[in-house]
Amino acid sequence: MYQEVVIIEVKEDYSLAMSRSGQVIRIKNKAGMHVGARIYVTEEDLFQSAATDKVVPMRSKRKGSAKPWWKALALAAMALLLIGTGTWASQWLQRENALAVGQNPSVQITTNRDQQVTGVYDANAQPHSDSELKGKGLNEVLEDLLGSIKYPENENILVAMTKTDEESMRKIEAAISKYFQDSGYSGDLIFLRGETNEFRAAKEAGRSYTSYLVDQYQLDIWNKDQNDDLSDQEKASRLSGHGSFRSINNQEQEDEKDKEKEDKEDEKKEEKNESQQSSNDSKAQNQQNNQHDQSAPAGNQPQTAPENSTPRHRPAPQPSQPAPAQPAPQPSQPQNPPLYYPSGDDDDWDDDDWDDDWDDDWDDDDWDDD
Repeated sequence: MYQEVVIIEVKEDYSLAMSRSGQVIRIKNKAGMHVGARIYVTEEDLFQSAATDKVVPMRSKRKGSAKPWWKALALAAMALLLIGTGTWASQWLQRENALAVGQNPSVQITTNRDQQVTGVYDANAQPHSDSELKGKGLNEVLEDLLGSIKYPENENILVAMTKTDEESMRKIEAAISKYFQDSGYSGDLIFLRGETNEFRAAKEAGRSYTSYLVDQYQLDIWNKDQNDDLSDQEKASRLSGHGSFRSINNQEQEDEKDKEKEDKEDEKKEEKNESQQSSNDSKAQNQQNNQHDQSAPAGNQPQTAPENSTPRHRPAPQPSQPAPAQPAPQPSQPQNPPLYYPSGDDDDWDDDDWDDDWDDDWDDDDWDDD
């Protein structure tokens, strides 16, 4: 169980620290420990003095025995908590928490103890003073915050937060996980936990909180291509105790996205085929029209000169002459049906009769008179 304490005195073998409840404890010294530092400790960090075989000399009783030194120190520490906001104790109680999502791009916010947003920053720790999120509750703006950036497709999403009580951190992690679950994200969510002073250091360096913690602890962060290859134990080992992860698998939504993608590709193919078919039909129609023109009578086609023939001068057009008037058609005379004479009747039609008639006409007097 984590417990946040403040270092109030550093000794040779151990340090004195005060918890939020005002209890003063002795803890093992760590590198870089100094008065005023805020750290998280566990039961393993508590300092226990080794037993000694030294003989403690007896002392004579005195009037008004002195109070134990640790009681006096505790009273002094409690007094410091009651001093105004200008002291380090009040600043600790009024600390700001930080939450960062993504590496690059990234969005970062700070909140007060009431989880109200006090600041908004980009991946370079540049403040957004005109942000509409300021002054609102974290639960109220969390979805807008998570949806404000575009995440790389092949990378898992990193979330960094300053350490608070365990229950609050788990609630935040659960809310973030639910958002990405509902939004169709598939991959690992990697939650890193750091100190407030590390967030300040990241701001001073102009970096995102997530990137700063990765470099600070030299973490080997994996990408989506490695999600299935690494076991849960290997992933936890890569975080080196500085965070946790959650795997989100939205296979159904991934299948739906793939199906939508395939449907769009099919639609494009159909449109392309229709366009190609329309073009082919148009070409076929043009060829049919050309063949029809070529098979038309020559009189309807304009005469074109051969390619190699020399052009000839055409005579100037002559004025057209009126066509001669055609005589009016005469009414047709009814024709008598031909007479039929039997072939055996030679008395009525013979050579003598023809000759007599012809001779009479030829020797007519009228002919002589003319």
